[in-house]
Amino acid sequence: MSGYVIDTSALIARGADRVLDAADGGTIELIVPAAVVHELEEEAKADHPSGWVGLEEVKRLVALQNEGRLALKLSSGEQLHGRIGRTQSDRAARQLAKDEKAALITASRVQEALAQALQISVVKVGGASERLKVEELFSEDTMSVHLREGVRPLVKRGRPGEVQLEPLGAEPLTRAQVMEYIVDTLERTRRSPEGFVEIEATGATVVQYGALRIGIAIPPFADGVEMTVVRPVARPDLEAYELAPELLERLESRAEGVVIAGSPGAGKSTFARALAELYAANDKVVKTMESPRDLQVGPEVSQYGPLDGSFERTADILLLLRPDYTIFDELRRTDDFRIFADLRMAGVGMIGVTHSSSAIDAIQRFIGRVELGMLPQIIDTVVFVRDGFVDEVFDVKMAIKVPHGMTESDLARPVIVVSDFFSKEPRFEIYTFGDETAVVPVRSMAPKDVARLRDRIVRIVGRRVGSTRSVRVEVLSERRAAVYVPDDQVSRIIGQRGSTIAALERAVGIRLDVRALGEAPRASRPSTKSGALRFRLMEGKRNYVFELGSRMAGVTVDLRAGGETVTTMVADRKGKVKVPVRSPEGKRLKRAAEAGEPIEVVGALA
Repeated sequence: MSGYVIDTSALIARGADRVLDAADGGTIELIVPAAVVHELEEEAKADHPSGWVGLEEVKRLVALQNEGRLALKLSSGEQLHGRIGRTQSDRAARQLAKDEKAALITASRVQEALAQALQISVVKVGGASERLKVEELFSEDTMSVHLREGVRPLVKRGRPGEVQLEPLGAEPLTRAQVMEYIVDTLERTRRSPEGFVEIEATGATVVQYGALRIGIAIPPFADGVEMTVVRPVARPDLEAYELAPELLERLESRAEGVVIAGSPGAGKSTFARALAELYAANDKVVKTMESPRDLQVGPEVSQYGPLDGSFERTADILLLLRPDYTIFDELRRTDDFRIFADLRMAGVGMIGVTHSSSAIDAIQRFIGRVELGMLPQIIDTVVFVRDGFVDEVFDVKMAIKVPHGMTESDLARPVIVVSDFFSKEPRFEIYTFGDETAVVPVRSMAPKDVARLRDRIVRIVGRRVGSTRSVRVEVLSERRAAVYVPDDQVSRIIGQRGSTIAALERAVGIRLDVRALGEAPRASRPSTKSGALRFRLMEGKRNYVFELGSRMAGVTVDLRAGGETVTTMVADRKGKVKVPVRSPEGKRLKRAAEAGEPIEVVGALA
């Protein structure tokens, strides 16, 4: 009968089976050190999976003893109190093996080396491969694997925006089966340089193993034993996103306070990784702040977690290291936003990743957490990712102006203007109103409403002038319009002490700015009778380009598809109007072209 002592790593990895198989039906003597049992007991009390699995293995070994396959001895050893670590239990197992002149069974390379140095016979269990057992469930297009007791294994396949949840197998998993995957993961993580435990709490463990992010939950944290394994399925570089040249130029050379936003699984972290590698390729020093550290970046990018459990301490280290850019993945807690702001105000280029349902929601998450007036210095660009693509980009700036919807000049104040990056049109305004912070949408009027209001103003003012043909109107907003009349009619329309214009404003319901007809912009001058313009449509890789000719430079036009206005834009100095292919407007134009609907360009303010 041969004698063996088993340590914690081998016990959890079912290392006893190795010597049982080698015995070929014979009986072996197996000693489980008291320190190992105590360690497992304390781990189980703390609801750590390894503790429960180890105790289940002890129960299995007792059952094997009852079958006569081994002689099991649980050593009494010294009296132990409180939690002990793996180091102490390993030391006890080595000493017991030496005292008993028995072979030590271990799955730890460190334990094996120490035992050999002490001239203790060692049986090393566990294969050379560090591939996790759960990786066998992955195929090339698998994004994540979901294991839960009492439920069939589930896998998500595809890519962001094209995901399918499918069952893997017909039978529900037992608790023991899920535990096998959990134990294999934890033990390989302990002994492999590829893995590390990011979070360990009562009933919950988060592991990063290579590219895999692994979440483990057991009671009492969860109502059952479960394990979720997430793997990135693509590592595109920034070119794969087909970004517009002006956006690429902004991100590459001018953006230093970038927030990448989107819903869970939209591809935010993947875009952040691509951005990190762009900066690294441009000879910038790039660091990351992550928990867990799962951005799949190159070796030139250093990945940091929370130092002593605090990202504030990590930020202190980063300020000493002076990186050009820091990727903060992910911003969730109030402290995270404050740390992001502190690093940015210290001059570090910051890229933050945060969950949000829209681009403006990402900005609103900073409100109340940082000083409002500093917001444009903290954030200059917001990139909203949807289904793996850049869906919307906002530009954030400060201006002194009368907020949208207000008319009195004495209401002017600092206003944060959030504009569409491509069209430059304001989308939201953020300002203080009393004790509250207002986030106000800057709504663009529907083209038909603009035309209706313009015609009404022309009729009312035209009656004063004597002819509607001599009146031109430019609708500036829902509450303001510029009225152009013949030079000799300006004072008449204003009236003594503004009495006439005041009456006209009451009649139309908005504020009117009276100007000389000679000052009217080209967009406000008459176009063709029908308003239709000749154009040539070019389809580029990133934009649909409407070429109207240089004489149309600065003219405001409506782009229509199937008789419906898609968008209103201003032609550039070459008379071109560009619509991003991936924008909602670009997609609408593409659908119209595929359906054979007529596409037209008309003078918007004619």
